Amino acid sequence: MKLRFTAKPRSGENEAQARSFRWRSAVVLGLVVAGAVGLAARAVELQLLDHGFLAKQGDDRSMRVVKIAAHRGAITDRNGEPLAMSTPVDSIWVNPEELNDNIDTYVDRKDDIRKPLKIIIEADTEFQAKLRALKDAAGVAPEEAHAYEFVLTNLLETLDASTEEHRKLLAEQDEAAKHKKLNSNSSAKTPGKPE
Repeated sequence: MKLRFTAKPRSGENEAQARSFRWRSAVVLGLVVAGAVGLAARAVELQLLDHGFLAKQGDDRSMRVVKIAAHRGAITDRNGEPLAMSTPVDSIWVNPEELNDNIDTYVDRKDDIRKPLKIIIEADTEFQAKLRALKDAAGVAPEEAHAYEFVLTNLLETLDASTEEHRKLLAEQDEAAKHKKLNSNSSAKTPGKPE
């Protein structure tokens, strides 16, 4: 004998469970879709609208400006005698070719190049004095003084030549300014008189 037991839910209960399941499924699906839309909207906002802010934040965390001194060590010969030394030096220079090309422009200006040129000459003179004091420094071992003598002598000769060029340029500028002043004064004194 075979017994079969099948339980059939009542039709009213079946329909209520189906409605409850559909309702719960719709709520869960709605929450998932709302979450996905929210995430997509936030991604669009961060990547497209606030891109500059986030790029700056990223750069601030990864990019830095670090000054690295390019100081090289001493170059020595096989006996350990220094051939070349690196020393930090402040330099001021003027390119005469560029200056001469633009001389008319500077002469026409109210504030010409004579004032900055005087500052350069003063700096050259001060630097020369410091180099000469270093060259003649007492308490330096003779072999050490001999090692640096070549460098200091060449540096002083170059600086002397540069200072002399600056002084000549200043004299030329003074002469050009006087000439221009004389020409402008003579034309201002006799306006309209035929010569």
